[in-house]
Amino acid sequence: MSCPVILNYLGSVTSRGDLPVSGNTLGDVRFVRDDSLQYYWSISSSTGSLADWKVINGPIISDDEKSFHELLNEYKMALETSYETYSYTGSRLTLKEVWTDNTLTTKLFSRTFSYTGSRLDSDVVTRISDGVTLTRTYSYTGSKLTSVEYS
Repeated sequence: MSCPVILNYLGSVTSRGDLPVSGNTLGDVRFVRDDSLQYYWSISSSTGSLADWKVINGPIISDDEKSFHELLNEYKMALETSYETYSYTGSRLTLKEVWTDNTLTTKLFSRTFSYTGSRLDSDVVTRISDGVTLTRTYSYTGSKLTSVEYS
């Protein structure tokens, strides 16, 4: 079976035996630290076996990219149970903040977006509790996105 087109990176686990066999969606991806390989959930059923996790052939993502996606996944999970505020410059979203609730007393995350003209240049996610900040920087040739770098 070939790798699905749409992949959803969900973070890492320590060993292959820690890959979940239920609650999965076709295309879910997890990084296994013990063998430094990425695995994807290869079936449409949400429940299966370890054999349904297939190795992704190709280069392993960088530690910075992996860290960014893990932090972004944590950010997305926080969105499900918390309160968000948005800031705009003109019509462009420049800041999203995630709070524990609508009293805005405890901030969980901030996410800033920087632009040059109409192009998104960077996406910066910060976890407020420990100050961890990770950046995704976009490069273009003409109007075409040519690379994404993580730091």
